[in-house]
Amino acid sequence: STTATQQHRHLTYHTNPFPTANINMKLSTAAAAININIISSTLVHASASSVRSMQASILTGKSRKDAKTSKSAKTKAAKNMSYSSSLEQPCNGGTPNAGTTCVKQTANGCELQVGPDPFPTKIDSQQQGHVVITNDGSSVEVSGSIYGGCNVAAVQYKDTFDPPPGNCSSPTPGSSGPWLSLWFGAVGVSNSNIKSFNATIVDPIIPDFMGDGSVSYRQWGVAAQPAALPEDFTTEDGYYEEACNFEGNKTFGVYNSVFQSVLAAGNEFAVPPGQWQPGQFMLNEDIEIFGRNAWGLGTLLSQESLGKVFFSMERVTTDLWRLTSRVLGTSIETSLTFSQDSLMLIFDEAAMNGDLPKNSTAYKLADENVWKWVFMPYMMKKISVLPKRLADIPRTFVNISKYEDVHIELEPDKDGNPVTPPFNTTQKLGYDDGMEISGKLFDGALYLNYTTLHADYGLGGNRNDVENSLYPWRVCVVESLLAYKRGSENSMDFNYDTMSGSFNMTFENSTESSACASGVCAPTIQTCTTAYWVEWCLSVSAPTPEWCMSAADTL
Repeated sequence: STTATQQHRHLTYHTNPFPTANINMKLSTAAAAININIISSTLVHASASSVRSMQASILTGKSRKDAKTSKSAKTKAAKNMSYSSSLEQPCNGGTPNAGTTCVKQTANGCELQVGPDPFPTKIDSQQQGHVVITNDGSSVEVSGSIYGGCNVAAVQYKDTFDPPPGNCSSPTPGSSGPWLSLWFGAVGVSNSNIKSFNATIVDPIIPDFMGDGSVSYRQWGVAAQPAALPEDFTTEDGYYEEACNFEGNKTFGVYNSVFQSVLAAGNEFAVPPGQWQPGQFMLNEDIEIFGRNAWGLGTLLSQESLGKVFFSMERVTTDLWRLTSRVLGTSIETSLTFSQDSLMLIFDEAAMNGDLPKNSTAYKLADENVWKWVFMPYMMKKISVLPKRLADIPRTFVNISKYEDVHIELEPDKDGNPVTPPFNTTQKLGYDDGMEISGKLFDGALYLNYTTLHADYGLGGNRNDVENSLYPWRVCVVESLLAYKRGSENSMDFNYDTMSGSFNMTFENSTESSACASGVCAPTIQTCTTAYWVEWCLSVSAPTPEWCMSAADTL
């Protein structure tokens, strides 16, 4: 059992701040400096080294085999603004393959044709942004323009995916990293490949406490990984003395690869980084392949403007995948499309470097395009520094996250029949295997198991030294997490016959009330109150921990 990976590490931001988002629209310094030649209110790309104007040309998309033996080719755009990423398969003829990407001008905008997909994406609004990663690993970015037509840009292969992470050097436990990192949600492993996966988040909410941006939060719309880690890859009790021993382990590279569409808030996900604005969400798609990320166009939105946000992941053809995010009732839409060949470029590179043996089960999963591990619902948060008050810890959780119209479709068996059962009894959607927690709060250790975490850092825990001033904070975090798990488990409603349902992530004993912005008020977590610890300090046997002397003022 593991979680949804290190996708927060190497962000390359693309933003598309739409007018309806109530956000000030500015070009980043990096983007302005390189003259992207794209309308500033429509598309901003914050990586100066990786973008060039594509008014005249676009990079060629070659097959996985061809990409290893030939140099990238370019084709000039026709005067009618018809772009093609393949010299062999132009937009106006032939049978397109998975490496073909075409952008055709229309009366109101343009059409984006990707490979053999019979349904081109129509772009007729500046509130639409789409990215395609071609077979040679280059990416094509298309967004609507306020002047009609479309803006088109390309990113070369070497810049589409972030550089691979460095080797895990095992720093001194607890000496670096955030105060707390948490991945939480329900996961399940299907008995057949995912064909499509849809969900709608209703009235997405940013946590009540964001600590002026020191809390960063991501809520997944849809996400999937190839498979759960085999048991012999993990420790029996889900405990790692140093987080680096888990997160930095290249052996997990394939299993920790992920497709995901997310809503994000906080300084870590701000554009520019560190300048998050309260009430602001970023909506975007990304993929992580063997520790390397590729990103779609991000959309900055006001929390108040969202309403319902629809997310989908679909296998368009045998070798083509697409992630789509859409704010219902508006023209806001983004997508990220990519082929299996583009993913295998990264896996093959890892194999060539000796990090992924080609005779391994993990490589076979990658080569056979296996994606069976479902995340629904899911969230991640990171707290960079110790909050000022203990009571702020439960407020870093969203009181309620509502998912509706969830539907999962699996590939049929070789005879075209539905696979039964769709999930094994021990691998159905549930919360027991979807957690990862680490940080300075736990002296740099990492946990995948709730029982072990509670035994170590709950009230009177094995590793929870009462003399340590973090003692009450550790208890509060553990008790808040367990209460959130119980409440979320009780709110699951999924029918495995129809493969559809709804989910709420919420605290146990939450109450409906208009007094809270979300319409649901979280319960009081007693171990997160100053009064509890003042009373605890008065009742504890001598000698009284030193931190008790200031508990009333510091907790």
